[in-house]
Amino acid sequence: MKLALNLVALAAALALQTTLTRLVPQTGAIDFVLIVVVYLSLSFGPTTGIVAGTVAGPPAAAFRRSSS
Repeated sequence: MKLALNLVALAAALALQTTLTRLVPQTGAIDFVLIVVVYLSLSFGPTTGIVAGTVAGPPAAAFRRSSS
């Protein structure tokens, strides 16, 4: 259950990041994926944070690179 909620939170942050930066360019400076990864790390421990960052990092970087 914890894994599913973490994945949903990361997917929501990625969707929010890609959608808001296209609609409101000023939000490009806010990294929602990083905020969720830090929250997961502080809430559930460093191992969860490392796994969340590893899972969410490449898609976030790919979307960030393609939107520029």
